[in-house]
Amino acid sequence: MIPVLSLKRGEINDRHRKAYTDYFDTVYRYVLGLSRDGCVADEITQETFFKALKNLNTFKGQCKLSVWLCQVAKNCYFTYLEKEKRKGALPDEASSTTESLEAAFVSKETPCRFIRSFTTLQSKTADTPAPG
Repeated sequence: MIPVLSLKRGEINDRHRKAYTDYFDTVYRYVLGLSRDGCVADEITQETFFKALKNLNTFKGQCKLSVWLCQVAKNCYFTYLEKEKRKGALPDEASSTTESLEAAFVSKETPCRFIRSFTTLQSKTADTPAPG
């Protein structure tokens, strides 16, 4: 079941409903991956759609709508982290998320590059006759 978005009456049109229905799960899963907390993911996803749907007319179509929504969600999440950090409500691991997000991506990408390189090397080696 998709949660109800609270905009003022008359502000939601078919385009808004379609965006919300089509991309709610995508945005929620993205934020859940960032936050690792279902309650935070719910809150940030609601805030994301509230902000995005209010400004849907600014979407220029230079990327997929899902990408744009996830960018809005990321910005909402980082704003949330900053607010929580100022309140002192974040555990050490969560407060370091903003600094380590890029490092985590790079560290996850490195094994992928290694595997691709290894696979390429392995296929080239398989085509080369053994010395004899």
